[in-house]
Amino acid sequence: MRIALEKSADKAFGIEDNILVWLCRHAGWLITRFHVQTDGLTPYQRLKGKPYSGELAEFGEQVYVKDPVTRQAKLEDRWIGPVTWIGKAERGDQHMTVSADGRAVELYRSVRRLPPSQRWKAEAMAKIKATPWQPKVTEPGEVKPRRRYITWAMLSQHGFSPNCRNCAGDGGAHSESCRLRFEAIWDREEARERRALAGELGRSSGGDGAAAGSASTPARQHPASAPETTTAAAPAAQSSAPDAPMDSAAPAAEPGRDLDVHMAETSRPKRQRPPEDGDMTAVLAQPASERTYEIGGFLVHADRADNN
Repeated sequence: MRIALEKSADKAFGIEDNILVWLCRHAGWLITRFHVQTDGLTPYQRLKGKPYSGELAEFGEQVYVKDPVTRQAKLEDRWIGPVTWIGKAERGDQHMTVSADGRAVELYRSVRRLPPSQRWKAEAMAKIKATPWQPKVTEPGEVKPRRRYITWAMLSQHGFSPNCRNCAGDGGAHSESCRLRFEAIWDREEARERRALAGELGRSSGGDGAAAGSASTPARQHPASAPETTTAAAPAAQSSAPDAPMDSAAPAAEPGRDLDVHMAETSRPKRQRPPEDGDMTAVLAQPASERTYEIGGFLVHADRADNN
């Protein structure tokens, strides 16, 4: 088999070529199904009770395969290739082929052979990287993203694609042209979201800069001019309200405190404890604004107690 392969491909293969690994696997597969034993039966015939009758191609030749999943429109080509044929699978009896880049082994039901002058390509055999113990080869750090799912909500929003069996309601996968259409829609939506996000970030950064500029530290005054300004401001404040009563007992409001809260606390009547002997005469002798004392935690006005 190796000599026939090298003669057909017009190239000598060494032990470093993965095509020979698949050749050994295919040789065992052929012996199981076509090597007749002394009893006149093949191992496959002993196991299944009938001879093998599946279709075969020659090992290593270039074939076209039929992909019924990704290409379903009538005007689109359903045959993919050429790819390298390396045998058949144990389960399902599917054709095993190596992709054009030599990095993945794929299974198909139908194959189409090429003319004898186009069946052999030594370059395609030499770049096979997949092996029986690693059918799909990926580069270090390479991750193949999954294709997005086209939901019914997307179809309702953007409309159905022509020449697509799934959009027409016949089931199956979406056609390649339908998927390309939705990928273009997704790209436009993502670009729109990026522009909106960039605009929000620009507005927020501009607002932060304006706030920082308004909260900047005011310019310092010259030490010599500070006392004169303070001295001149005091008489002006006194002359602006000459008739205002001066209450020296009222404390000054704390900086940053609400003025209403401060006035409510300073104008609250003072609590006085009653005389120890319980005589109400001393309390009634006080002014009306001060007739207030505390008994048992309650605030009692003396005028009410007098009326009662």
